[in-house]
Amino acid sequence: MKRQNRNLVIFICLFLAVLSAPIVYLGIDFFFFTDYQLKKKFNSIHVGAPKGEVISILGAPDKEDTVFHLGQYEGFQQEYIKAEKSGSKYYLFWHGEIDTVYVVGFNDKDRVTIKSYGGT
Repeated sequence: MKRQNRNLVIFICLFLAVLSAPIVYLGIDFFFFTDYQLKKKFNSIHVGAPKGEVISILGAPDKEDTVFHLGQYEGFQQEYIKAEKSGSKYYLFWHGEIDTVYVVGFNDKDRVTIKSYGGT
């Protein structure tokens, strides 16, 4: 390969690497940062908080159900036991990245009785 062609190939490779770096960074940052923000907000929720406060912190839930569930049962058995003992009448669910599910349980007075998260 001629020296001139080799330099052109090196230049093109470097140019493409520099061009793609921000795209890769933003993709990784968005993927991990969004879940980090949700987890940070989720951690600020406390037992006894009213439903309205929870929704104002976490945003509209992705799902509401009377049955507690996480991304999987195996490895999170203690969370299922806690949920059963919590006296929760219903649960709100928020889906994070990488199959993480954030769950907040409420009693009949719309107060937080349990919060949990887990995934696959």
